[in-house]
Amino acid sequence: PEDAGLRRSLAESYICQKRAVDAGEALRVALDLEPRMPDTYGMLGELRIAQGPEHWEDAVALLEAATRFDPENPEHLVRQATLLRARGMLDADAREVHWSAAEDLLKKVVESDKGNAHAQVLLATMLLDRNGDLDQAERLVKKATKTARTSSALVAQARVHMRRGGLAEAERDLELAIKKEASNHAAFAARGELMSAHGQPFMALDA
Repeated sequence: PEDAGLRRSLAESYICQKRAVDAGEALRVALDLEPRMPDTYGMLGELRIAQGPEHWEDAVALLEAATRFDPENPEHLVRQATLLRARGMLDADAREVHWSAAEDLLKKVVESDKGNAHAQVLLATMLLDRNGDLDQAERLVKKATKTARTSSALVAQARVHMRRGGLAEAERDLELAIKKEASNHAAFAARGELMSAHGQPFMALDA
């Protein structure tokens, strides 16, 4: 009961089961046991991001603490970029400020940690969101999928295929993405875009 590492592992299991409240409680206990452990702050911050806008101020404080204790850890920067992207999606007036800051963080991670698939996928996603450099987005996705063909990586790859006109390839990637993670909302959003491109508006609306 006094092992904070076990508490973090338990929290990871709860997160996989979509049990956010239980995960948060496990991480809070881990923080009480190890109040200077940056990984716990980072995990709890990521959890707060996923729980929605009403938890984002808490996420900011947690991620700042994680970075303060471990400033060189790229995952803390990726989590901060994730939060900035989410804030930009909801706040049109501040979108450019948030998204530019997120891209700067991700570029820093990609340059210093060349095998960080999480950062590569998120940066590619942001380039696609902003109609940025498609060639760069494609390079990032190819690097990421060599390391891990996650659901998010497959969605980004599908979006690249769509921009290139490869609708069949995009459909294949999205089917795999949803099979890997049935609750991936970005996969369904991309499928909606794909169905629209196929001239199937009702299927697009369902997606």
